[in-house]
Amino acid sequence: MKQQRSELGECPNCNCTLLLHDKEKERYVKCEICGHAYNLPKQGAIKNTNLICPLREYPILIIKEKNSKEYLWTDRACVNCESYETCKTIKSIVK
Repeated sequence: MKQQRSELGECPNCNCTLLLHDKEKERYVKCEICGHAYNLPKQGAIKNTNLICPLREYPILIIKEKNSKEYLWTDRACVNCESYETCKTIKSIVK
């Protein structure tokens, strides 16, 4: 399977472009300039919200797995963030 890449937003380390790398057995986000990278869940459709996490400065993604609810993801699951319940950005997505 051919690797697919798409732009997600700016790297919080160097302000260059973060790219989503979607290969057959792995998915991750990487900055091609500074090399900063982090993993994404292996399964589920990925939708970019075009919003940035105010705490961690990563693009906020929506992950939709088959037969399950959607959940929000930056470099980790948003629900695990200490600010999740009070985050205005999250509240603007989850209505």
